[in-house]
Amino acid sequence: MMQKVKVVLLIAVALPSLLAAQDFLSSGKDALAKKSYDEAIAKFQKAQEAAPRNAEANYYLGEAYREKGVLDSAQTFLERAYDFNDEYVPTLLALGSLYTKIGQWDKAEKRFTEAAKVDKKNPGIPYAFGAAYLEADSLDRAIIYFSKAKDDDSSFVDAYVGLAEAYGRQNIGVLAVEYLKRAADLSPKSAVIRNKLGKAYYKNRQYNDAAREFQEAINLDPQNSPVIYELADLYYRAKLYRDAARFFTKYVKLVDTNAVAWENYARSLYISHYYKDAVPALQRATKLFPNRFDLKPMLAHALFETGDSVHSLMLYKSLPPDSLNFGDYIRMGKSYLGQKDTINAVASLEKANTLDSTAADASVDLATIYIAQRNFEKAAAEYSKILAVDPKNLSALFYGGFSYSMIGKIDTAKMMYQKVVELKPDYPQGYLYLGRMYHAQDSLEQETQTYNTVLKLVDSLQTADTTGNGSEKYDAIRVDVYRSLGVLDFTNKDYIAATEHLKKAVSYESKDKKDDELHLFLAQMYNLARTIKTLSPDEVTAYRKKAIDEYKYVLKLNPRNEKAKKELKDLEGN
Repeated sequence: MMQKVKVVLLIAVALPSLLAAQDFLSSGKDALAKKSYDEAIAKFQKAQEAAPRNAEANYYLGEAYREKGVLDSAQTFLERAYDFNDEYVPTLLALGSLYTKIGQWDKAEKRFTEAAKVDKKNPGIPYAFGAAYLEADSLDRAIIYFSKAKDDDSSFVDAYVGLAEAYGRQNIGVLAVEYLKRAADLSPKSAVIRNKLGKAYYKNRQYNDAAREFQEAINLDPQNSPVIYELADLYYRAKLYRDAARFFTKYVKLVDTNAVAWENYARSLYISHYYKDAVPALQRATKLFPNRFDLKPMLAHALFETGDSVHSLMLYKSLPPDSLNFGDYIRMGKSYLGQKDTINAVASLEKANTLDSTAADASVDLATIYIAQRNFEKAAAEYSKILAVDPKNLSALFYGGFSYSMIGKIDTAKMMYQKVVELKPDYPQGYLYLGRMYHAQDSLEQETQTYNTVLKLVDSLQTADTTGNGSEKYDAIRVDVYRSLGVLDFTNKDYIAATEHLKKAVSYESKDKKDDELHLFLAQMYNLARTIKTLSPDEVTAYRKKAIDEYKYVLKLNPRNEKAKKELKDLEGN
């Protein structure tokens, strides 16, 4: 009777401890499944303290230590679990793996053999043998045991994964891929297996297949940063920078401390011309790699492309001049131009030309500056450089023609304007300047024909312009043409015809914008017309009066026109 009482008391005392241990075991298992080893160990320690002789509590505490890599503590608690229950298969397998890890192969084989005796049909036992041999890099033996596990249970996924790992280490990529494909078929929702299959494809240089599997792994586990990095890195190495940038964007949101990822992310954005996004990524990368000078010109370029030429220029100026390339100097030149610093703009653009004398990228800006500086010889050379690359560049042909005309190379200028009207036959200014080249060469008949072409073209364009907004533009061209015809008449000493053309010129002037020099020219032609000997006295008087009135009008427009003052005084004195 006393004996029964003692047993009942022991059970009564032990039961609450066992219940508490089960609670800690349950929460510890959850932590272990998530690989939160420290949390799992803390829970299992409480379970083991509540039930120190419980085999399961000692096993899980030892297993948590083993998975964390704290092998001495793992051995202590796994062996204690074994002492309490030498037929608990998980303990036997864990001890076998542990002994393999620490090189005690005899003990390992003994525990694995004991496990096989307890559960002869458990595929996990030959698998554990295989995993032990795999860890010891004894690949042929590992394959034998993984194959046995597979044969014991054809749906045992881990066996296929183990075979793939072993064949992968032997560089037999085809078999590694095939076994992982089988594992993926058996466990299609496993992100881990999809990731392994992706890596196997990648190692086998089957990059499209690798990308597909990595993407599937991400779909299954969108927060799996290592897989996201794998796919981003795959695209980066394949030089598919836009795709790389897309996945690096996901990765750096999850992992903010990977310096290499930030660098490759920044480069991917930059190379893809995503300059706005590249700026903050490059700023981060340059902080992480302060001595990586090739990143800083990229940042300067990205800043320039996003419109921040001030900070772009500051960064360029901080870099060693010999580290900058042709494009860098082009952008520096344009930035200086934006700041109206013509001297440094020219210096930068000319430096670009020294780095690549055949490229015309700097020539447009340089030519524009040279024209403003009236350095027409240099401007002409830059326009010729542009035309060597792009023979049909209308702007270069037009302004190149102007530059060559200003340095007296009329044949070259004429050829350029002929090309302008050939390429753009509805461009009045092209004909207008071509007419001036004919004038410079005394090709007066061709000059007249060209000016008449301009007038017909302007009439046609204005008729076709249904907006009605271009009349002022067309009238300005007419003023130019009739003035030029007046010059042609003056050259031919046909002063009366000159006055008629100039009267038409002034008739097309804007009401709000009168040209005193044009009216001075008309006054001069009236004055010269009265000297024609074939005129009657009344006609002479009439032209004299018109000349006086026109000179007075010139002085009304510009009281400081000294030439008009002198010529009017002379005319009135006669």
